[in-house]
Amino acid sequence: MGTPPRRLLMWTIVAVSATLIVTMAVPAVVRPSAQRVRLSKDRIELLDLLGDYQRAWQPDTKAQALDRIAGAIDHLGHAMHWLLSQPMQKSLPHAIEVAGLLRVEVVLQDLKALALHQHLRPAALIAVDRIEPLTDQELRDLFGETDKNVQLAALAIAKRHREPPVHAMMPLLRSRDAEVRNAVLKALPPQLPEECVPEVLAAAGDVDPQVAVTGLLALAHTPITREIEVFLAEQCTREALDVSGAALTALATVHGTLQPDTITRLWQVIERRASRQLVGRAFRCLEQTGSVDVAAVRRTLPDLDHHSRYFAARLLLRAGEADGVEPLFTILAAAAENSSSNPPDAEVLFATRGLLASLAGTSASASVAEWQDWFARNPVRRAAQLPAPQLNL
Repeated sequence: MGTPPRRLLMWTIVAVSATLIVTMAVPAVVRPSAQRVRLSKDRIELLDLLGDYQRAWQPDTKAQALDRIAGAIDHLGHAMHWLLSQPMQKSLPHAIEVAGLLRVEVVLQDLKALALHQHLRPAALIAVDRIEPLTDQELRDLFGETDKNVQLAALAIAKRHREPPVHAMMPLLRSRDAEVRNAVLKALPPQLPEECVPEVLAAAGDVDPQVAVTGLLALAHTPITREIEVFLAEQCTREALDVSGAALTALATVHGTLQPDTITRLWQVIERRASRQLVGRAFRCLEQTGSVDVAAVRRTLPDLDHHSRYFAARLLLRAGEADGVEPLFTILAAAAENSSSNPPDAEVLFATRGLLASLAGTSASASVAEWQDWFARNPVRRAAQLPAPQLNL
């Protein structure tokens, strides 16, 4: 009769022990702070600092967070080594960025190892370059990779280098990815080597309008020779408005008077009136290069709308013609007439008043009579220095 109770007691003890073991084990698995508690003080400090850096979104607070990490980095080297070997840590991307920004040399090999992992490769390459600049050959190899993000990282690195391998970038001007093309433009030096010009021209003449625009914008980094001017003049009349606009922007950088054929093409753009922006840019090309045919301007004035009349007035003033202010007064008169069937819009009116105020040294709210009196006493006698047009081009 005494045996069953002893067996029952033993099974009860076993069951209770098992319950205690399971109960004690559960918190180690599910308690979110358990892993953090086991971290060393320097690792906790690093994660906290990186958390502050990650949460800071304003430039000032971001810089302050980075300064705090810089002040502690000397005793956080081991923690940084540890973090850069933790692929599942959410702070890893920020650690890579900070290691590069602070040029933490002790983790250079860690960063090079991370650059072998495809999803971390772009950020790690940028960080590595800040510590140990990549060679030209390494950049050439990166330009040739097919991963868009690697190409963008390589272009960002090239932008920081004093003399990057520019010629190796040129094929990316014709990339079908707009982000890559724009990154090439940002990475170009102010003056491209002469051997790059043929590839830039090839991109500028591409059948894809978006690629052509990139190539045309890149021409601003080359001397505009007579041959290139002829090429740009041809692009001004292309059907794609973006291409025409980019060609006009490039033409405006020419130093000196444009060739007669180029001037003729610009007037064709003006007369075609495909868009206000193109018309404005064509006028600006004539103005900025000093390619002003006064007789042609006066001949076209009666047929121009108010937007074009404003730019025609600028051409006459640029040439030092006293009657250059008259088209501006015509615009103001049309705005004052309640019966006008075609009044100038607010943007043109604002630009007109601003130009008159700049020339006369008055406020833009001055009366027409006040301006007319001023110019009667102070007629334009030489080429006027004009402010940039206050119009969207």
